[in-house]
Formats: sequence, C-alpha cells, structure tokens
Amino acid sequence: MRRLFVIVVVVVGVVCTSCRMPLTGAAPEHSEIVEALFRHIARAAPVTDADSHSVNLVHKVYFLEVDSGDPTPSFLSRLRDLNVPVEPLSASVLTNFYRYEKKTGQLGAAFSIQNVRLTGFNRAEADADTNPGGPLRGSGLTYHLAKRAGKWVVVGEKVRWIS
Repeated sequence: MRRLFVIVVVVVGVVCTSCRMPLTGAAPEHSEIVEALFRHIARAAPVTDADSHSVNLVHKVYFLEVDSGDPTPSFLSRLRDLNVPVEPLSASVLTNFYRYEKKTGQLGAAFSIQNVRLTGFNRAEADADTNPGGPLRGSGLTYHLAKRAGKWVVVGEKVRWIS
C-alpha cells in the first residue's frame, strides 16, 4: 500500500509540474514576469524610422497594456529607469495606424502582455504583442522565461503572428 501511495505522489508531482498554471495580477510572480518580459521587448533598435517593423529611437513613449487593461501606477513606477517613459495604453490615441500620447502628441509604440502562466518550477510563458505603428507592422510572440539567480529572464520565443 505504501508503495502505491509513493507511485501516485510521484505521478501527480510530474503531471503538476508540466501543467500551465495561469497567473493573475494578484500573484507576485505575475508582476515579476511581466516586468522582465517588458524590459526584454522594449529594447529599441538603434534606428529612427517611423515605418520600421521594430521599436526604435523614433518612439518617444511606450504604451503598455497588461491582461487587457492598464497596468497599475505602482507597476509603472518600476519602469521609470528606462530611457523612454512608459504610460498606460489608455494615455494614447490611435491616429492613422500610429499611437500618440494624448498629452504631448509624441509618437509611441504599443505593447500588450497577456496570458502569463507558470509552466513548471521556475519556468513561465507569456504572450506579448508589439505595435510600433503603421499598417502591417505588428507582431505577437509567446515568450519563454526562466527564473535564474532569483530573477526572471527571457530564454526563448515563438512567433504567434506577424503583419
């Protein structure tokens, strides 16, 4: 009987570590994963081309959406050290396929991170869509992250869609 119990525990443990467990914004890991992913995808290419397919130096502000809503002000404050200010998506207006900051009129790029989930012990996935502006310039990828030395880092990516 004891042997059967041990086998069941091992099987359940293996099955549970391979499950994808969705995370909500209330989970501490959610914010850590979103921050690591955003810092990874918000690295600007060293060009200034509004019609580029990538985020680049022409973008003066970044607009972020997390799980189909604006990130909290406390989360946005964690990103103050970036070279480009980060605002909630609601602070932008879409005009002729480009995002502009409502207050200043500066050109920006939009980011959306959703479906954050744990995929194992110290492993996670999340979907991120990036739109630097212009028609047919967006992309959506699933990113794989791992927790290394106590910090989440992107370790892989897979294209979901591209336009």
